[in-house]
Amino acid sequence: MQTQEEVKTQIKTLIENYPSVSIELLYTYFPAFNQLHEILLDNELMKAYCFGNLESSEQKFKAGKWLIVCTDKRFLFLQKASLLFDLTHFDIKFEDLKSIKTKVGWFFAEMNLQTFSSIIRAFHIGKKDFKFFSIALDALASTL
Repeated sequence: MQTQEEVKTQIKTLIENYPSVSIELLYTYFPAFNQLHEILLDNELMKAYCFGNLESSEQKFKAGKWLIVCTDKRFLFLQKASLLFDLTHFDIKFEDLKSIKTKVGWFFAEMNLQTFSSIIRAFHIGKKDFKFFSIALDALASTL
């Protein structure tokens, strides 16, 4: 498990080229960031993050925005509506992925992550967030 300061350092590195993004606002408006350090493994490195809604035909997800984190080992999906609610999370390891399909519209983007057992659709991802996230996806897609 990493410390919260280690995770904040990783996030600061990711957003250093995006001056309009504030780490304080990320932690305030997306409480899942406050517990991300509990989920990341010791040697795991964050590559990108975005926010979106999730759906799957095999699984029911809570309504609302999810924090989607791409690390060097897996995708993490975290949701915590506020400080009063428990953290909901799951992950998809890269070796479990069959394919990644993306689509970018006028305002929003979406991605379909197909595993051997299901397809998870992440949608209503902000187009600007997705540009940042797609850099990590492109690097990952070359390994699938």
